[in-house]
Parts: sequence; structure tokens; C-alpha cells
Amino acid sequence: MNLINKYFVNSNNIRIFYRMDVPFDAKAIIIISHGYGEHSGHYLELCDFLVKNKYGVYAIDHRNHGQSEGRRGDIDSFFDFISDFDEMVSIIQDSYPEKEIYTFGHSMGGLITFVYGLMHSERGIKGQIFSGPALTAPWGLYMVPMKFYDILGKAIPKAKVYRIVKKRASRNYQYFKEFQNDPYDLKYSTIGFLKEFLYKGITWAQENAEKYTLPCLFLHGTSDKIIPYERVGNTFERVTSQDKTLKLYEHCYHELIHEPEREEIMNDILDWLEKRINK
Repeated sequence: MNLINKYFVNSNNIRIFYRMDVPFDAKAIIIISHGYGEHSGHYLELCDFLVKNKYGVYAIDHRNHGQSEGRRGDIDSFFDFISDFDEMVSIIQDSYPEKEIYTFGHSMGGLITFVYGLMHSERGIKGQIFSGPALTAPWGLYMVPMKFYDILGKAIPKAKVYRIVKKRASRNYQYFKEFQNDPYDLKYSTIGFLKEFLYKGITWAQENAEKYTLPCLFLHGTSDKIIPYERVGNTFERVTSQDKTLKLYEHCYHELIHEPEREEIMNDILDWLEKRINK
């Protein structure tokens, strides 16, 4: 794998960082959308796996995350993520107009790509893979009425909330250690960010789930301590795709691509892609 680090300047004049590698004989291109507080560097093993199997990869750092510019841990609107993602898709389609595009989104990145698939059907995305997608509020928080996050976000938008969930995200201790020492990972976010993520983003996705029709693969750990798999399963049942698959992994936590079973999980992703390329 020979990932190239690049930037594009979005419509708000913010530099958005991404990594890319497209083999000359790539079967298709996969866009990787990271989770809350993460960055594209968390997905190097997945990128390497896909490139070795002749898939091109683009991995974006969402605005205000990783090496992208913007106010760290904050966002004006959840839909700014969607706008940036669409600009990324446009760049790829201009560069590789003959290649099919699929997306892989983890957690918040799964929410972003799910909403993107609903809002931008004109782009012709061929299919989407969701890893522990944040289509419901995290454990504990979903018991609070979603409107509460809107009220709180308007009252104290710049107040900070420090992240405490990573210890419960994976059974891979080495991954947790790397997170602790990673300067590009967010250690906090604002209440305003959580309002946009938990209230605006998730509410919009739930209100429109029945309109979702793209081929999709949902992946979730049954021991996920961040996003309840049962509640995401309810959303899966509501989407109206003719080609939809839900795979559950016993004992796995939230960070599926970093779990001890990640080789099995990545091979399941590859198998799903291989059965759909150019179909």
C-alpha cells in the first residue's frame, strides 16, 4: 500500500485532509468515513487489506477532526459533514469516472454515510457498509428525549464534554493505548457538537430511514457497549433496500475493525463487495 496524503479546500474554505491509494487495476473505490473523535489513521489496516485485494481507497478526516482544519470538537451543522463528503465524492468521480464507488462508515461515520446515501442518490453510490453505525444515541443517552440535546445545545453550545467511552469501545488493549497517545484524536467535544450529532443527525436519519434503498451491509458486535445493536437492528428492518444484510458478531465490541475478530470481519466485507462489483 502506498497511501498519499492530500487536502482539498471545501466550499467554506476549510482544508479537508484525506488519504488515498488507487491501484491501476482497481475493481472499485471505497470511501472510508471515520467515527466521532477519530481520524482516517485509525483505518490503515482496513485500507491495506482493501488495496491488496485491488480496491482503491479514499479515507477522509471529517472537518474539525484529525488533520483537517476547523474548530476542534465543534460543528456549526451536522450537514456540513454531508457537504464535505459530497465534495470528496465529486473529486473521486472526476478522477475515476469509470469506477464504481462504495462507502464504509463507522459509528458517526456510518451516520454520515447513511444520511449521504439518502440525500445524494444522484451520485450513484453502488452500495454502503455500516460498522456499528450511530443511527441511535449511545447507551444511556438514548433514554433521554432527543429534544433535550437541542435545548442544551442552544443554551450552552460551547461547553465541553470529555470523552470517556473509548475504554468500552474495544477488547484490543493496544488500540486503546494508541488512542490515548494519538495527538489527532479528539479528547472532548462541545455541547453544540453533540446537539448536531445526536439531535439533528440521528433524528433526520430516523425520520427518513424508510426511504433508504441502496444495497447495504450492516455490521455490529453483540457486546457493543457504545451503540446498542438491537436499536440499530430496528432501523435496519425499516430500510426498504431490496439488497440488505445484517451481520452480528458474538462478543465483539464497538470498534469492529480493531477487534480480535477483525480478519473475519474484513473478509466478510470483501465477500460482500466481490458479489456486487459491476452487477
